[in-house]
Amino acid sequence: MEDPSAPHGARTTSAATEALARELYWAASPIPDRGTAQLAGDPADLVRRWSELEATLRRDSSVHLPQDEPFFRGGGSLKRWIKRTMFRALRPLTRRYDRIDADLALLGIETSRELALARQDNVALSMQLQEVRSVLQEFGSTLEARVSPPSLMTQQELPPLGEIVLELGAGANPHPRATIHHDRIIHSDRIDVAHDLTSFPWPWGDASVDAVIAIDVFEHLKDVDVQTWLDECWRILVPAGLLVMRLPAWTNPVSYRDPTHQRVFHEESFSYWDPDHDLYELFGRYYFLESDRWWKVRRVFREFEDLRFDLEKRA
Repeated sequence: MEDPSAPHGARTTSAATEALARELYWAASPIPDRGTAQLAGDPADLVRRWSELEATLRRDSSVHLPQDEPFFRGGGSLKRWIKRTMFRALRPLTRRYDRIDADLALLGIETSRELALARQDNVALSMQLQEVRSVLQEFGSTLEARVSPPSLMTQQELPPLGEIVLELGAGANPHPRATIHHDRIIHSDRIDVAHDLTSFPWPWGDASVDAVIAIDVFEHLKDVDVQTWLDECWRILVPAGLLVMRLPAWTNPVSYRDPTHQRVFHEESFSYWDPDHDLYELFGRYYFLESDRWWKVRRVFREFEDLRFDLEKRA
């Protein structure tokens, strides 16, 4: 831009710089100036810009002498002749580099497309990793609860049990509500009675305990059917005594994975022994006709993906 205060015919610094730039390189920039600093942004925008550059270079490589270029129209006739002559002399070399640059621009197009695909794959992979992380976190929480639950049954979860509470198969973490802790062997000073539960009768007298707790126990007993188990629990419980059990659910895959599990259970497995239930009327009273030891199913609910049963002895 000309400075109005400058002497007539004199060029300002900005005008001289612009003229020098035009002298050094006749072709205008093929990439628009807007957003040039954001070339590393959207891959689709990169493809467009590389395509414009490649098209411009291809076009320039086929032109012998650009007639509309202002660079060749500036100056006197001698200066214009010198410009055209030098351009024609150097044209084979510059045309070669135009083709090379066009090939490089084509490579840039392919690279930008690959970058776009890579970004899409990265987004998909990130989503998959997030899903895997969620599954692993859920699995870890479940495994932690199964291996070392903070409290298998808290005091609030248990109904009133009475004064004498027998825990069968207490293991390494006896229940605090139990007053008698049993296991197959005496492995710590917290175990009061050692006995093999597949050997009958058990070492407790008739109607001698107010409640029986059996967490993850019955399913491991080999050659002990449900009727035999229930009858022996019924024998040692006082009238209206409570049998609290946690057993593997039929819907839990882990129930079938454990090679020591002898059986799995349904929510209504013990309803056959409950006279208030339809299954007793339809099947139970015929299946177990010789038994006079019946139960009331007080509660059935999920606990750590397994089933909790609270059964009350019917006198």
